[in-house]
Amino acid sequence: MKRFVWLLAGALALGAAAARADDAPAGKKRLLVITESRGFVHGVVARKVTLAPDVDPKQVSAKGLNVTFSKDGKPSPAYNGRAEGPAPFDVKDGDKVIAKVEPCLVESTFFELGKKTGLFDVVCSQDSRAELTAENLKNFDAVFFYTTGELPLSDTQKADLLAFFRGGKGFMGSHCATDTFYKWKEYGELIGAYFAGHPPGYQKIKVLVEDTNHPATKHLGKEFDIEDEIYQFKDYSPDKVHVLLRIDMTSVPKNLWRKDNDNPIAWTNQYGKGKVFYTALGHADHVWRDPRFQQHVIGGLRYVFNMEGDGKSDNK
Repeated sequence: MKRFVWLLAGALALGAAAARADDAPAGKKRLLVITESRGFVHGVVARKVTLAPDVDPKQVSAKGLNVTFSKDGKPSPAYNGRAEGPAPFDVKDGDKVIAKVEPCLVESTFFELGKKTGLFDVVCSQDSRAELTAENLKNFDAVFFYTTGELPLSDTQKADLLAFFRGGKGFMGSHCATDTFYKWKEYGELIGAYFAGHPPGYQKIKVLVEDTNHPATKHLGKEFDIEDEIYQFKDYSPDKVHVLLRIDMTSVPKNLWRKDNDNPIAWTNQYGKGKVFYTALGHADHVWRDPRFQQHVIGGLRYVFNMEGDGKSDNK
């Protein structure tokens, strides 16, 4: 009888463990977030860097820490290395603290979402040249861009990055990721369009959900309102991407928008074996703090991580 009880208890314990395993993520993914600006610097990716009071700005020496000076000699410190987490952290020269860095809103949001969901670990950096190498990319399952301008990648790095995506790894971009690499044709083919201006200021728009089954949009219903800086695009074709969200053109002043009534807000693309997700939202601080947008981001990550998806969303 005792043996039967032990066996039964063991079976129940194994069953409980299996249930917990089914509820847990199959395995944490690794995300590399690049928030480097080589053009306009958006507020949501601006790090706050403060030099220690006893540091001579002209004698600063630490990897990733740079100080420029205005015409009147006022120092402007910047740090482009890795953020160490959502909280402010110290930059040291040996044992001496020479600066304190506050991660930008995009970075702190990704740290918090990774911890909250348990789906992924994240590395955040503003140094694409150091991070986007073939060797370093082996450590990641996807790359996220919130970037502007021509990032300083070599031709070899560009080829390695495209090979990373073609081999089945994911790419996700937000807002100004389309305001990047205008001189790199393959990047335009990867992301699906380039930035072509926006109406002034924030625009309150109605957004139509074109795909209500996608993990990035299924929580949004058939339509929703949002206020943000809203991009328009060039080199975009609805035949080459799968549109998830678009503007309801009846909700905006017609004199501010293109006449073709085709203004997408988010879409997916397929690049080799890799999945691509782009959302034009994300300029404003309040958008990054909006639970709807955060779930939009999480769903986009699940898609590019190959953790969730549907056939309608995959362009072959």
